[in-house]
Amino acid sequence: MLRLVAYAPDGVRRFPLHRADLLIGSAPECDLCLPYSGVAQRHARLHFEGDALRIEDLGSRKGLMVSGRKVRETALEVLDEIRIGAVTLLVEDVVPAPERSSSCCSASWSSPGSS
Repeated sequence: MLRLVAYAPDGVRRFPLHRADLLIGSAPECDLCLPYSGVAQRHARLHFEGDALRIEDLGSRKGLMVSGRKVRETALEVLDEIRIGAVTLLVEDVVPAPERSSSCCSASWSSPGSS
């Protein structure tokens, strides 16, 4: 599952990407509400095209930067950095932690050179 991590002036927020179509902006009705400087009310749209996550600028004045490039629309990959106004969003792939078995924690470890 993918999620966006927002690094904003007042802290870090995480947004799981559950739906196929999400609106990003400063308006309260946006799916990802980012009420910060430089973020338009309806700034960008995230959507899945097959398995590929895409982002599209919705005509904002400040635009959209992805991994240092100004774009109107582009496919996103894990670890891409999206810049919208004063907010940086990082695309992350969240993999559920594997279940731990009791035997994995009981193994004894030795330091190098000690036998």
